[in-house]
Amino acid sequence: INIPEGVTAIGDSALSVTGLTSVTIPTSMTNIDARVFYGCGSLESIVIPKSITSIGINAFRNCSKLANVYYTGTSAEWSAIAIDSSNPYLINATKHYEYVIPTA
Repeated sequence: INIPEGVTAIGDSALSVTGLTSVTIPTSMTNIDARVFYGCGSLESIVIPKSITSIGINAFRNCSKLANVYYTGTSAEWSAIAIDSSNPYLINATKHYEYVIPTA
């Protein structure tokens, strides 16, 4: 799923326990709030823009198939994101830095 540009927030638990396999977060967002993807056990990859500054509690909890994070910024910029420690699958996923989001 590609979340459209212009979306600035996704509510708490809004996409939790869904069958999503991949997600692209728009550059218009600055935070991934608590429990947004909680329990998305089919989620394998996510594209995160460098506009993201924080990732909330349990945002990716129980996303056990999350293997790849495509980040549009650098490794240093990724390290500056405030990521809650309750997101081990996100933290341990393979990071692909300086990813370029394909245009339509």
